[in-house]
Amino acid sequence: MLAGLLQLLLFHLLGFILTTALHLPIPAPVVGLVLLLMYLMLQRSASESLLEATGKLLPFLPLFLIPAGAGVIRQGALLQKEWLAITVAIAVSTLASFVITPFIFRFYQRLLGGSR
Repeated sequence: MLAGLLQLLLFHLLGFILTTALHLPIPAPVVGLVLLLMYLMLQRSASESLLEATGKLLPFLPLFLIPAGAGVIRQGALLQKEWLAITVAIAVSTLASFVITPFIFRFYQRLLGGSR
């Protein structure tokens, strides 16, 4: 399990290094997760220690959302001012994800040779 945690921290660090060096407007953990995804796609499997580490961390996933929720709450004045634009953006992006997701699923299903 320690090796799996080390892998997670390594990809997080790589994401931080890339976002800092390239001045990317994307959060470092997101870049790290994309790098981890690409690594796992190249390997075609995850190590046992990585599976164990992620399995242990998964129940605590809601705790990782608390800082983001606190950040939103601190922006009360902005939310009151821009509520319509925020509501429209959330509704449109949710609808778009509902429409696009099945096509992405079908694409990867065909790419990976899955059955119908």
